[in-house]
Amino acid sequence: MDGSCGPKTWFSLLNLFHSNLVFTANFVERGSKKSEVLLLQKLLKFENFYKGNLDSDFGEQTFLALKNF
Repeated sequence: MDGSCGPKTWFSLLNLFHSNLVFTANFVERGSKKSEVLLLQKLLKFENFYKGNLDSDFGEQTFLALKNF
């Protein structure tokens, strides 16, 4: 686990929801501020890994939540 969110991590997260969504998994990492980070935070929050604010900012809290996922 390198603390970034690539295709394998997106697949695992979306698989939790049995999602039939077509989603292009863009790579996000610390410092990213994208809509994909907001989705990542929402998914991690739903699974009780992320406790921070939903702010689209891939900071320390998002990093730790993803690492613990």
